[in-house]
Amino acid sequence: MPDYQVPSLESAISGPLNFDPICPDENIGTDRRIRKTRQRLQAALLLLMKEEPLSQITMREVCRRADVGRSTPYSHFRDVEDILDQLEATFFQALSQLLDAYPAHADMEEKAQWFVQLFILARRHGLYLDLLLACHVRPEFLGRCTQVCDACIARSLGAGRPEEAGRASWRVTFISGALFALVRQWVLSGCKETPEQMAQLTVELLQTVA
Repeated sequence: MPDYQVPSLESAISGPLNFDPICPDENIGTDRRIRKTRQRLQAALLLLMKEEPLSQITMREVCRRADVGRSTPYSHFRDVEDILDQLEATFFQALSQLLDAYPAHADMEEKAQWFVQLFILARRHGLYLDLLLACHVRPEFLGRCTQVCDACIARSLGAGRPEEAGRASWRVTFISGALFALVRQWVLSGCKETPEQMAQLTVELLQTVA
């Protein structure tokens, strides 16, 4: 895992390695207090996961770290696994929405702006991604990420001629794998470069294999 100091709960919620849901949960409406409580509970779990295995974390510990009453989390989550499930659902909802907006037939300048948004998304969910990518808490998470990346790249390359389908499939695998590896390494190294810098690097690398 990255060699950085474990952030406080407040910095985990509002700092650069935060979890800040960008897709509001339809079940909680727009009440800021409810959203903030959910974020505190989610961030508390993530910080605890940096210290001990998920299987050993209890809701009581989450409440203590989040500084909320012991009955509070059950108004929002069934158990610790449910907190993680909803974190994952929120992330993939945001990622899917971003991928659906990929400018497949635009020029590289416009695509670079899209990549900026991709890296902003990765940084916004940095603490969550750091844990899942580095600790292998949920191995299937990597598979889901690969699938959505493959779908995005396949759309951008187009159908092509039938006789080139096999070659195109390998090309998708290559580019998708490289893109995912780039985002993964950036997150695990602490997101030192800006999203703009990473987007420009991504465009330059993709142009070499286009």
